[in-house]
Amino acid sequence: MCAFVGEASSGKSTVLTAIWTLLEAAAPPPTIDDVSQGTSGRIHLEAELEQGAIFLDATPPDTLNLNRAGAPPVLFLPANLRPRTLVAPATGRGAADVVELFRPPLPDHHWSAADGGLQLVAGMERLLASNLRSFVLLIEEPELYLSPHAQRHLYRVLRALAQAGNQILYSTHAPVFLSVDRLEELALVRHTSDLGTTLHQPAPLPEAESFRALSEFDSDRAELFLARAAVLVEGRTEKLAFPLVFDALGIEPR
Repeated sequence: MCAFVGEASSGKSTVLTAIWTLLEAAAPPPTIDDVSQGTSGRIHLEAELEQGAIFLDATPPDTLNLNRAGAPPVLFLPANLRPRTLVAPATGRGAADVVELFRPPLPDHHWSAADGGLQLVAGMERLLASNLRSFVLLIEEPELYLSPHAQRHLYRVLRALAQAGNQILYSTHAPVFLSVDRLEELALVRHTSDLGTTLHQPAPLPEAESFRALSEFDSDRAELFLARAAVLVEGRTEKLAFPLVFDALGIEPR
């Protein structure tokens, strides 16, 4: 299991897409639009496997040198293939025009059909029941369209798939999919103008510290991995007072 965590536009989805491009022959070849401004225009992706190295080296659109020998099978579930019509049908005065603002540029679906989030859960359950092995699953924001309890259920299904012998990589903004006692399963994604997108993977906690972290940090406190900064306070009094202080200062803590 590996969770990519970072701010919007930090490069989480780009990393997932890069892995998909590296492993899947059906993935579209990279284009010049995939290269950040100010670079040489060269794209190089490489991964080390037990069987050797797999790589993609390209200077679009002129060259594309690709070696996928030994690459495992991969399934990519991007977020843009999951949405359904956001608003139920409306016919009131002016309402239909407003609904059009929410309508995605996709074919119409029956409004009562299972939404994309539940379809993802059902699909993962079917994969688990099929005894899937040795696959790489790339999932962009698995929490979309799911209630908190459905998110927790999906996280358990994904962990079961990982324990069955598959590799799961996903980007997320939901603390339910982050486990504070498994820091080694997080990849913190940052983007800077000089280095571009970089990933930092924390070292695992010692066993004693892992148990302590699990007992003190619930899924709500796992939000700290989604924040730029965290304020640690001594006790309940400060915890109750700080929101009032932020409100008086006109600060919106997020």
